[in-house]
Amino acid sequence: MLTLFTLFTAYTCMGEYDLSGCPLFQGLSQEEITQIMERSVAEVRTLQKGAYVARQGDTIRFLYLLVDGLVRTEMITKEGNIIEIDFIEAVHPLAPAFIFAGQNRFPVDVVAS
Repeated sequence: MLTLFTLFTAYTCMGEYDLSGCPLFQGLSQEEITQIMERSVAEVRTLQKGAYVARQGDTIRFLYLLVDGLVRTEMITKEGNIIEIDFIEAVHPLAPAFIFAGQNRFPVDVVAS
């Protein structure tokens, strides 16, 4: 099971997660992180193993922050074979560079592991 925050302007209580290890918050105090998150978290999703977080080609409308668990990223070849690309552990953003890309779409499938 994994827990995922979808970030944009909104708020929620997220005091149970230690986000200080996330590269996005490097150098910030816990108080600064809390202030950012109180104004930013729109949705907290908990997914079962095997569930898709995102599909290759889905538009990235938000910053996705994995706060608990593990995801597997994979691609499907033209022949239909699955190629594992990477495993991402909490606490880490998912495809952060693609949020601001000209084509802001997930480059891979993201699956709860």
